[in-house]
Amino acid sequence: MITLRTFFVACLITYSITATSQSTYVLCATDSGETWYWLLDQSGRHYVSVTGFRTTYLDGEHKNYRFFSIDEQIYFTIKNECLSGYNAQPADDSTSSWSVFMVNQKNGGSYKAPGRQEKVSFRNCFLSPIQCVISH
Repeated sequence: MITLRTFFVACLITYSITATSQSTYVLCATDSGETWYWLLDQSGRHYVSVTGFRTTYLDGEHKNYRFFSIDEQIYFTIKNECLSGYNAQPADDSTSSWSVFMVNQKNGGSYKAPGRQEKVSFRNCFLSPIQCVISH
């Protein structure tokens, strides 16, 4: 019989494994997000993906900001592949909410890359998921 403790340990191990390395595709978008395109590899046939990990930040107003953390060297590579005036941004598919890269520097610091970002308010989500608010 599985105990509650065993269940939580299994969940923690699963979370730890999945949180260590994830991948996402890259799109290039204007600041407003009105115009965007998928970043393709040199052949023009495959979407570019990067490896990193998803992070979230919950502010004091119950709003959740989503980031995809990658190394600075990777960020500069994909950023330079986007057209001038476009930001490199993470996306799993064309219906993903807008998020930005959190860029990790070699010195241990990090910064938020530019781009459109949606924030999700969780204040009323537990009472009614329909009341969850997405804004930019």
